[in-house]
Amino acid sequence: MLWIPLALGAHALWGLACIGDKFIVGNRIKNIFVYFVLTDIIGLFSLALLPFIDFAWPEWAVMRWVILAGVGYTLGIICYFKALEIEEVSRINIWWNLIPLFTLGLAWVTIGEKLNSGQLLALTLLLGGAILASLHFGGRQVVFSRALFWMVLACLESAGYVVMVRYITQYVSFSSLFVLISVIKLLVSLVFFAWRPFRRDFTATVKSMSAPLFGMVAAATFIDYAGILLNQWALSLGPAALVLSLEGFQALFVFAVSALISRYRPEALREETDRRNLLLKLAATACVAAGVIVLAFA
Repeated sequence: MLWIPLALGAHALWGLACIGDKFIVGNRIKNIFVYFVLTDIIGLFSLALLPFIDFAWPEWAVMRWVILAGVGYTLGIICYFKALEIEEVSRINIWWNLIPLFTLGLAWVTIGEKLNSGQLLALTLLLGGAILASLHFGGRQVVFSRALFWMVLACLESAGYVVMVRYITQYVSFSSLFVLISVIKLLVSLVFFAWRPFRRDFTATVKSMSAPLFGMVAAATFIDYAGILLNQWALSLGPAALVLSLEGFQALFVFAVSALISRYRPEALREETDRRNLLLKLAATACVAAGVIVLAFA
């Protein structure tokens, strides 16, 4: 049962990384694509693991899935950064709980897996929570979030990644996969340098970066990659559906931490902390948490 603390640790680290990403994107680096590429470049620190792991190149039949998983994960992170640019971090983390929904959907489409009544109830709760998290109270109006579209794409791509990782780790160690995914992510992100406006913004950002800002970006990257490593380790040991069932922990964790930060440093995250929006986010968090619990036992 080692996969349980590993999965919980991964979600706690991802929650902290998400809060760090939101602070940096919202207050320090405005171009999300520049920030994305910076994190991928820093992520090459994973190559330092090579002398300490039993690294092995997979056969081409498996390597194709490794490449596809790396590209899919990278595209999912780009969509996540786009959503993070628009929306509050607490709502973003609620939407990550759509991943189990898409995982079940992919299993239904690809292998004809049937959904039982418990799974249907779980999907209803997950969808209900996602819809609640998409609503904003503003005066007398209720506004639907524009970021949901980007998070739907991010979750769809992440669901495919989870399924592929579970398959790949039957043939490749999770540590070897971690290094390979890190390299693939960087190679995909280098495509952005084909655009002159991106090169200009990237150069200007790097030249103007202070040591504290670079430290924040590096810290957020290290925390995120540590979460990736723990998650891949957990997926190599436990069933993907059960590993995903702990996704609700991240939403609860981020909701609590972001509420605490917003109370004492409201300018850091710019969360909506009025009573109606807090109750709405709390209801959404409870709904998705119930959904993942039902899914775990369905």
